[in-house]
Amino acid sequence: MFNTSVNCLASFGNNIFAGTAQSGVFLSTDNGANWSLRRNGLADSSNYAFAVCDTIIFAGGRSGKIYVSSDKGTNWKLLTGGLPDIYNINFLAVNGTSIFAGTSGGGLWMRSLSEILPVELTSFAADIANGNVRLRWSTETELNNMGFDIERSKNKIDWITRGFVKGNQNSTLPITYTYIDKPGGESTKYYYRLKQIDFTGSFKYSFVIEVDVTEPSIFTLSQNYPNPFNPSTQISYSLPSASQVKFIVYNTLGQTINVLANGFKSKGNYSVNFNAVDLPSGIYFYRLEAGQFSQVKKMMLLK
Repeated sequence: MFNTSVNCLASFGNNIFAGTAQSGVFLSTDNGANWSLRRNGLADSSNYAFAVCDTIIFAGGRSGKIYVSSDKGTNWKLLTGGLPDIYNINFLAVNGTSIFAGTSGGGLWMRSLSEILPVELTSFAADIANGNVRLRWSTETELNNMGFDIERSKNKIDWITRGFVKGNQNSTLPITYTYIDKPGGESTKYYYRLKQIDFTGSFKYSFVIEVDVTEPSIFTLSQNYPNPFNPSTQISYSLPSASQVKFIVYNTLGQTINVLANGFKSKGNYSVNFNAVDLPSGIYFYRLEAGQFSQVKKMMLLK
């Protein structure tokens, strides 16, 4: 870190961060005796301001750019929207609910942390194994996330809580969760949803997925629901025997958009969620290949 100008410093715990004029962000874990460069995803090499919120650190640079990291600066993510790109970020401050940015020539800006770092659910899916329902979901970012109640229903009206999975509080990295539920009873069809709970007590629900626990006798690929959809839709399929499975979404040009499954799967019913938040409106196709079975269906994204 020698022979460069240091614009700002920040610390939490035993970690000291230094923002430089030309070389990016450096981290020391031994009171400044040794430094390591931390700029994966940090496109701006000039950093003028830091702000710390729990284990999350924000870095401000040129042209209105603010970056965030939850892993000691190993990886950084650019926060998009809000600030014009004509002002440098001179100062940053966080009060627990908002982030404030002092700029050169553009005054003071404020933005809610829940707006830029929500608990962003990117997938929620289920499959059946030995009579149990395995729920899997992923988040892209988390802020103040205490955890998830897992709720189940037979009619999408009356819901019961089946369990709780602890969240990761604050994170800017993708995280995957798993929960195993044993349905029991006489019903063959169940509905599941997640209740994400903040440390403040506020909460919100995920979309609902449907799970059929009867053992399948034939290969089936269901029409996605809803259809048309925006931005996510659920697709179910059944395997009457263990199979090598490949499940692909592609566009009208035949280009692969997403691989929803690629590997060996046991006999059972499966449900996956396809999120098209970054795709334009239009017609898309999904194809299931399992052993000798192959089928294609069409779906419409309408934004």
